[in-house]
Amino acid sequence: NRNGKEFKEKLLTQLMGEVKKSVEDLLAVAHSGEEAVKDAPESARAAVRIHLFTLLFEDCSRLCVQLVEGSGAIELMVQLIGVAQEALQGAPAVGRETPKWITPMLLFIDLYEKVVLAMKRRDAMASICSHSWKWFDVGAGKWQGYQPGNNKTINDAFWAGEPSVKFTTGRRKYNIQFGAMMQANEETGNRRPLMITLKRDEKEADTAVERRGRWKKEDSAAAPGEKKEEEDKDESENTTTESTAAPVEANTAEPEKMETSQTDAEKQETIDSIAAKSTPPPHTTYKCSGLSSDQSQALLRAAVGLIAVPVEPDALNAILRLCLRLTRTFSQATLFAELGGIKLLLGLKQASSFSGFSSLASLLVRHVLEDDLTLKHTMEKIIRSSAATSTAATTKELHYLLRSLAPAACRQSDTFTSVARDILRVDISLLSKRGEPEDDHRLLVKSLLGKASAPAPPLKDVSKSVISDLLDFLVQSDPDEPLESDQVGDIIGKSDDIAELPTSVASILNSGTVAVQGSSTRGPAVVRQISSELIPGEKKEEVVKDGKETKEVEDARKKRHLLPKSAVCRLLAEMVKSYAGCARLITEHVYQAGITDLVKEDCTALAFILDELLTSTKDKESATLVKMLVAALASCNHAPEAQTSLVTEVKNALTRALSLPECSMKHTKVQSLTGLISTMIENCPASLATNQPPFKSGQVNMNNIVKCMVKRGLITDLARVS
Repeated sequence: NRNGKEFKEKLLTQLMGEVKKSVEDLLAVAHSGEEAVKDAPESARAAVRIHLFTLLFEDCSRLCVQLVEGSGAIELMVQLIGVAQEALQGAPAVGRETPKWITPMLLFIDLYEKVVLAMKRRDAMASICSHSWKWFDVGAGKWQGYQPGNNKTINDAFWAGEPSVKFTTGRRKYNIQFGAMMQANEETGNRRPLMITLKRDEKEADTAVERRGRWKKEDSAAAPGEKKEEEDKDESENTTTESTAAPVEANTAEPEKMETSQTDAEKQETIDSIAAKSTPPPHTTYKCSGLSSDQSQALLRAAVGLIAVPVEPDALNAILRLCLRLTRTFSQATLFAELGGIKLLLGLKQASSFSGFSSLASLLVRHVLEDDLTLKHTMEKIIRSSAATSTAATTKELHYLLRSLAPAACRQSDTFTSVARDILRVDISLLSKRGEPEDDHRLLVKSLLGKASAPAPPLKDVSKSVISDLLDFLVQSDPDEPLESDQVGDIIGKSDDIAELPTSVASILNSGTVAVQGSSTRGPAVVRQISSELIPGEKKEEVVKDGKETKEVEDARKKRHLLPKSAVCRLLAEMVKSYAGCARLITEHVYQAGITDLVKEDCTALAFILDELLTSTKDKESATLVKMLVAALASCNHAPEAQTSLVTEVKNALTRALSLPECSMKHTKVQSLTGLISTMIENCPASLATNQPPFKSGQVNMNNIVKCMVKRGLITDLARVS
């Protein structure tokens, strides 16, 4: 019988045995040293079987995790990847061909770790979650319940591990995606959030029953320490966390209404009671383990070694995805940086390009900067801004607000919980004024004011070294600059638009693997080959020459850095906005003379950026992203020294530009620098006026940047420009 649960278990068990055997065979070949692992016949067999098991993994995740951990294949894979990395690094540059099984094996380990994390979260949810589901009515700002039949359908599918479920209400068909915790109307496409409610504290529930003589209400106000878990669980299928608390000091904010008539609240309680009495689906108690600390470290060391080889783009993609998952803890991120992982990423060339590299590299850099204190400070800033910027009362509803904060909660649950508990409170003033506050069951929250004098936590040494590496990368010269490939590109650009070099992150992502495989030249090459038969003999030589020049440009493009300097400027700007300690490090960084060919004398990093990158013609996005970096530095009221340094550097750069001989570049520099001044003023927040005399209106309150400009004489310099 090729169907049913028994057949599925038998098939997956046999396939897991095949996977383990192929890994053991490859490991034996690697230790024997008789032939290269990539050339062994076991290589292709292992790649196919691992890839097949990976495809079946997500559909039968819980069973697959049990089979993987029962077989002990993960430890063998970790050993094999380490051996293969050493063999590749020891091989000559010509013979460094990436084994076929590397990519599927890395993706297999990454998926295994992802599923283990989801299983641990779901197991933690089982003891605190009820079986009642709700969807959010944005208009009313309230969570509404499902009919009992639909509620059971949704609940059974969720606890069975299904990624989605469909149900029908009247003539309307809906599709629920548990990964995003969203409900979508299949006809109109309208999307609404949904959630699963928490169990009520038993003691509190008994008190309510005695008081009212009615059934328990499953979704009433949860005890402190449970509110955050309800929302984190909403996001647990995506990449979320096991967060355990959110700060709400109003346990009795939802007293139940007296029984008068069958209102919406009464109907909701009926639905909740039926859901509470329904029998949940059987939930296995298998405890998964996941990767150990030693295995994670071994994988990180092997991953950094493989990046240094470098391997093929597909394998590099799998390596970075696995590294991103392993470096979620700061200790592992520190190990990745100390092994030289960040420097290797900056040194990669266009030949290793794949779609999404910039995002993965940026997130890896962020992990290295997020030590415990810095992460806590950043989360506090994010929570305050989310609660303060929201104007509509409906979006301040606790669970709805926590959904928007899910990325922060996913990063580190314990830190988010402690910060949220300290600064979030229930805002009674936002509740409906028509009746008693008890009539409104919503929990609308606000954030407490922060301490203006609280200093930002200092960054760790490893974080400082990463920022220094990023800034030093900006003065690196591209390998193709001495070849004057721009002139070649201009010549070929008249006949083909494919010769334009990708000078931005967007163009890299668009070209993706097409540029790597060289297929971008196949179309024009085929056209030339066909048309050359019809071209007179005198012009055939020109066509051949044109093809050679195109190949030279392609080779030059592959030697360019994978991360353009504009992308590094964007990353620095994002870091300045996110982490308080970055601004001063950037403004105080100094380049020593001769560090590269582009640095002739000692200068600050800002001076080089303003002189060279702001008006760069090689990178189309350079000017825009330098402005983004300057705007981020100007907004740092918590670091007045950085703001002062920024104003001073802009003033000095303007002086240097005005001293240039008359040329178009001089006017371009002056125009760009003067444009930066308005950008700085607009992005600097207004400083809070202290001790302002009462009854005195019409006073001009200058922000920090304007004060610095006046003090440094930059305004006077602008007046002298003619």
